[in-house]
Amino acid sequence: MQDKAPEAVMIKVIEATSGCNGGRCSVDATVEVLCVLRSAIGLAKGARIRIAYVTIDPARPMPGSPVPLLSTGAIYPAFLEVTRDGPDTTARPVAASASFSPLIDAGGGPPSPPARRLCEY
Repeated sequence: MQDKAPEAVMIKVIEATSGCNGGRCSVDATVEVLCVLRSAIGLAKGARIRIAYVTIDPARPMPGSPVPLLSTGAIYPAFLEVTRDGPDTTARPVAASASFSPLIDAGGGPPSPPARRLCEY
């Protein structure tokens, strides 16, 4: 799924909030793009975007792996789909539980070296 994401970028989370209720968590984060592996909409280093999504509460055991909760100050590779509404840019994860994980070999191999090597920044 990572290989089909329109946006493959390295991000730093400027601010993240999440709230969980009834087994689901809503996440809203402002992030800065540190580098771009690919971008269908032309994201560039330094861009700030909003990421918003709902995921399964990681504190409640369930089959499968949920999209992880983002943490303020953390750096992640991100595989996203972005929509623009005027000056606002909002993204959502599109690679399920691998949306904020190191690049996985398309042939099903192990993840690439550490996340920071997705691209230099």
